[in-house]
Amino acid sequence: MFNSLLHSSELYIKQLQNLKNNKNNVNENITSLKNYFDGILISLKSLPANSNLLKETIETITNIQNTYENSFYTEKINSISNLNLNNFINKLNSIMYDFLPLIENIEEKLIEARENKYDYQLIINNLEKNLAISENLKLSLSKLPIPQDGLNLYHQMEEILEIYNEYNIKLKYCIKNENLLQKEKLDKDTLNKIYQQTDSIYSKLLNQYNTLKHKIDSKLNIPTYIYN
Repeated sequence: MFNSLLHSSELYIKQLQNLKNNKNNVNENITSLKNYFDGILISLKSLPANSNLLKETIETITNIQNTYENSFYTEKINSISNLNLNNFINKLNSIMYDFLPLIENIEEKLIEARENKYDYQLIINNLEKNLAISENLKLSLSKLPIPQDGLNLYHQMEEILEIYNEYNIKLKYCIKNENLLQKEKLDKDTLNKIYQQTDSIYSKLLNQYNTLKHKIDSKLNIPTYIYN
């Protein structure tokens, strides 16, 4: 536990230095910094201590990280204030277009697998590929220059990708659990219990995707397509 905390802290400090020395790739460096910071939080929360002091420590360093992150975003936004917002939105729209196939409903494939007409492993393999695509889209997003009034849209897409990653990982776990059960035990109640959490995350994912897509479409003056 302590070794993990020390390792995450060392990486975090090195990334702070990278941010100080390299102002050209702020989004990418901030993303790495946030990942290392998340590692520190995970290590802290896994410590055997359970006290108000630990909670206050986590809250304090989280506030410091958020302030630091926002200051760099502000610096970048100010440095490119003349960037065309429409160009940014078009690129963001392209990322959303590439992301859309990842949120296709897989219920039909699961039904076929339950009827021995499709392989559970093929579904899992496809989810693995989709997760890799999601990570690439996250990298593409991190490299986008953020214009004035574009930060909110940026963060919404960032959150959508985070929700998808959570959904993807938990969905694969549920599918593996289902595959371990005997076919005669796969009644409706059992399946509802297995997928209850992922169904909720999927609903949240679609809602946030559609909300952002509506905002982007309205700015580009194109008809809105709601995915469901």
